[in-house]
Amino acid sequence: MGSKRAREPLPSRGIDAPARVPTPMATSSLGRVTRIFSALAQSQKPGTLLGRVAAELGRLLEQPLALVALSAPAHYVLAAATGVTISRRLQLRHTPLDPGRIPTLAAAATRNGPVRIETAELPYRWREALGPLTVLVPIWSRDRRGGFFLLPSQGTEREELLLIAEALGYQTGIALENAELLRRVTQKEQALRSMVRSQMEAQEEERQRVAGDIHDGLTQQLVGIWYRVHACERLIEAEPAAAREELAVIKARIDESLVEARNALYNLRPSTLDDLGLLPALHSLCARFQEESGVHARLVAETLQELPDHYEIALYRIVQEALNNARKHAQASNLSVLVRKRGERLTVEIRDDGRGFNPRSQRRYRNAAHFGVAGMKERAKLLGGTLAVRSSPGHGTSIRVIIPLPLEVRALA
Repeated sequence: MGSKRAREPLPSRGIDAPARVPTPMATSSLGRVTRIFSALAQSQKPGTLLGRVAAELGRLLEQPLALVALSAPAHYVLAAATGVTISRRLQLRHTPLDPGRIPTLAAAATRNGPVRIETAELPYRWREALGPLTVLVPIWSRDRRGGFFLLPSQGTEREELLLIAEALGYQTGIALENAELLRRVTQKEQALRSMVRSQMEAQEEERQRVAGDIHDGLTQQLVGIWYRVHACERLIEAEPAAAREELAVIKARIDESLVEARNALYNLRPSTLDDLGLLPALHSLCARFQEESGVHARLVAETLQELPDHYEIALYRIVQEALNNARKHAQASNLSVLVRKRGERLTVEIRDDGRGFNPRSQRRYRNAAHFGVAGMKERAKLLGGTLAVRSSPGHGTSIRVIIPLPLEVRALA
């Protein structure tokens, strides 16, 4: 057949086209389709209406079947169909349309209005369903091409009905675009709610940890001092020497309580983090860890620009929790904290040479919150990063955090 028949653009109301008045039959069809427009505009998931829209378009053009092909990255795939069997639908779904191999389809994708094409270039399954000639109704919005409605054609479709089909294709494109925008907004809202919930859980976990530290340390010290003060009252007149010994013990306990209080305050917000920044605070943390645990600890870090406060406190808490885990469980001799910047990402890794464990089989690891791993992961997630734990029995443990650097730090790099 000639090229004119192979790809025949149908009349479309463009900017310069005169207005056309639909016939009564078209007006009836328009009323039916208007209800579809309304449903599309109100639906939060218009993708579920594609089959209904296709069926309505088939009735409009008096065709027994209608197919909907939506664009994927490099081709079009069947998204909905009416008038075909389930087996035929599956066959079509597994037979994508590649515009790179179908020139008439690629040309039709540049138009807004319906186009008749011969199906000779289409895959066999599509030719078998549509027959020798098909009408392609583009699904589009503004400058975006979302796909096509494909219907069999006898080449006799009335122009006024094709105008309605064109409007239906445009309205469908708008609905799909709105659905995508709504999906993104909903996704961001869910992510925001998840971040807020995670932050609240992390704060509550931090409060519980501080409360436990105060109860097990400072409170017990104060209770012991209280009892010794009462004992001293009984001894001060009858046994002055014994009373002086008790006072000496009380003074020592008070000194210990002051140390506990300072430690609690330091854990709440280390002054070195506010005064000197992240790297000096991590160096001080490693030094305290080594002094308290006897494990040799070192910080290996590159020069790092100043980070926003919430970045520094989150990274500090992650390292702090990792060191607490190592002190309680690792039985290590050496530990290192490595801070490296690679391009637009910052990596913080805590390694120890302790006994290690099997994360998959270790029963105590199943409750990640027991080790604070869940809290560390949430802190990394709040910064847009990831946290991974690697360990095996007898080969130590590695905790690696990778976060994207904030834009203001990238600009200074």
